[in-house]
Amino acid sequence: MFIIRKRWFVISLYITAILLAFLFIPNLRVVYNFRDFFSDNDPELSFYKDFSNHFGTDEQMMMIGVQDQGNVFNKSFLEKFDAFTRNCAELPFVERSYSLTTLKDLVKNPLGFSRVPFLHIGDSLRYSSDSLRIFGDPRIPGWLISEDSRALSVVLRVKKETDEKERDRLITAIDSLITAYTFKEAHIAGFINTETRYVRLIREEMRFNVILCSIVIIICFSIFFRSFTGVFFATLCLLTAMIIFYGLLGIFHRPINVLSTLFPTIIMVVGTSGLIHIFTFYNQEIRKNPDKKSAMVNTVRELTIRILMTSLTTAIGFLSLITSSMKPIRNFGIEAGIGVMLTFVVAITLFPVILLFKRIPPAMKLRGNSPASSSASGRWPRLLNGISSTVEHYPKAILLVTGLLTLISVIGIINIDRNNLILGNYAGKSSMRQDVAFFEEKFSGIRIFNLAILPAGGKPVNDLAVLGETEKLVSHLQSIPSLGIMFSPVTIYKTINKIYHGGVPENYKLPDSQDEISEFDKTFAGFLRDQDFRFMNDDRTLGLISGKMKDIGSEKAKVLESEVMGWIRDHIDKSKADFRFTGFYYLSDRSNDYLIRNMFYNLALAFLIVSILMLILFRNLKILIISLIPNIVPILFGGMVTGFSGIVLNAYVAIVYTIGFVIAVDNTIHFLAKFRIQRGLGQSNQLARQQSLQSIGRAMIMTTLILFFGFLVLVHSELMGVFAQGVLISSILIVALLADLFLLPALLKLYLKD
Repeated sequence: MFIIRKRWFVISLYITAILLAFLFIPNLRVVYNFRDFFSDNDPELSFYKDFSNHFGTDEQMMMIGVQDQGNVFNKSFLEKFDAFTRNCAELPFVERSYSLTTLKDLVKNPLGFSRVPFLHIGDSLRYSSDSLRIFGDPRIPGWLISEDSRALSVVLRVKKETDEKERDRLITAIDSLITAYTFKEAHIAGFINTETRYVRLIREEMRFNVILCSIVIIICFSIFFRSFTGVFFATLCLLTAMIIFYGLLGIFHRPINVLSTLFPTIIMVVGTSGLIHIFTFYNQEIRKNPDKKSAMVNTVRELTIRILMTSLTTAIGFLSLITSSMKPIRNFGIEAGIGVMLTFVVAITLFPVILLFKRIPPAMKLRGNSPASSSASGRWPRLLNGISSTVEHYPKAILLVTGLLTLISVIGIINIDRNNLILGNYAGKSSMRQDVAFFEEKFSGIRIFNLAILPAGGKPVNDLAVLGETEKLVSHLQSIPSLGIMFSPVTIYKTINKIYHGGVPENYKLPDSQDEISEFDKTFAGFLRDQDFRFMNDDRTLGLISGKMKDIGSEKAKVLESEVMGWIRDHIDKSKADFRFTGFYYLSDRSNDYLIRNMFYNLALAFLIVSILMLILFRNLKILIISLIPNIVPILFGGMVTGFSGIVLNAYVAIVYTIGFVIAVDNTIHFLAKFRIQRGLGQSNQLARQQSLQSIGRAMIMTTLILFFGFLVLVHSELMGVFAQGVLISSILIVALLADLFLLPALLKLYLKD
């Protein structure tokens, strides 16, 4: 065999590959852009892109919420906060910064119009009257000051074209500025903040996952191999596969995102399965023939096709994700599939070569084919014999337990929660969760609610009839408890009308005629241009209603959107104006639903492809059906855990079922491949099952335990999607092991006769 004869050549190739990989690994960059997870097939996406060209995007806005001791109307605090606001304007890549301390109102006087501050910071005697004026203005409370007067916010507008490095610089600068001002409490909201901190978390968690997963696997290897050289060689192979894999990503400039946190775990735990099977079979061969090269040749010949099939099914399961309409999911599927096959190549070429350097213990040489070698006195033989005995005596009871578990699983699946909350994306102690909770409590949340205004009949947005329909809708929206303050062209013209008529609160209403609107457009042209956010495009053909929305969750948001559209159908004159939902969160909810459906299509596709491969491998329809049942039960169990544990079903959770299935099916293939070989030797159904379990049962249990603990390390994550992946995949794999040890042999006993 070539790799055995030319082992130094093989080792040289791998050393060269590792050195090259280290040259390209620095090219890796972590990227997380929320917009990448929008569905390419969503017709609303093109409308959003065009809409954003007129009004900018939600991503450009950031808010910094600050709370100090007691009421904010405190001179020393306001002076400090004002200085903080002005320093925010000097931050890199910030176009504008404003807050209640810098905001000025336009007032009419005998000489024309002038700007006066809402808050006279230097004159504490005016705080009481300023407070009344501020809370009497519907544009400010819940936006720049909390309703309880205990928190203020700074609004930042960031330059539109900023890359990952520039955004990271901005967040670092904001953190430093907040630290310098020593506020009692300060929180940041906005897409840039979330994306940047996501990227930082991904980097940290990938490093942590590699270290922790390595420790777990080394411990498991130590228990299994019971020799330093065995542990060292197996770990070396896994690290080699991982280094080369990341080198390939660097060569092709493949970006790393939140799903990439799974790569170290997938490569290490999937590679472990092949290594353990090779080590187990090699030791069995050594007992028959102490010649290491001959034993290794037999091992590679026996296991190559079997491990290839398990790796191929796993890789194809991942590659089925290329049908997704979302680029990050497609990339993850392609890269995970390549990683699995790369790990297979390393396991079947490098591990056998370096394993030959391991010294054979004298006791193993002497044992040979003696009866002692097959003694049932050891712990593993006793355990496996106990499993075989249980299957022989209670096969129908095993089926009954499986049926009950399936029924309970269906009940759990029915109870799965799909209402994704922003707050639910983060662990309890996460700083990002605390930020979201703060803005939920003080400033009506961080979720943006957007409706496009579509004038009818060629009318402009500032046509009085269009404004009238818009006002009706805005009034209805502000009666909905989960919605906060709303801004629109109506807000602008009501404000101008109030200013024009002396600032009397009763004049905060729409003008009486179109002529007044035309006059306002001329008189207040500078004021209109100076608005921080645009609510009409340049030619007045498109408008925007925008405001805050509580984090009620994606499902409840869809219900609210449906109710709003129903109200529009019943109360809005479509001959004057129509309205259309848009915005980041609206698209995000739609894309999440699409992605969940797409993930289950991918699972069905993976199921179909694996079935075809197994039919080709075993060439027996009955065995195919029997083999699939033990792999359906764990997926249903995963759904039960999702439903009963309160884990919310989203894209990160939905992908778990495909990953769990394609990994769990490996043990089934190993068992049935060995079973077929034993049957081919003329053994009975019962003896073939027992021999198969004795031969590979230990490897099945050890690989699953390593997989279990390898994925369980993900539960430390601050990202609840990654946490859920760790919990669910680990659960699926344990149930899959039990199904392969008990249910699969029971099905073979009952439905595959001699």
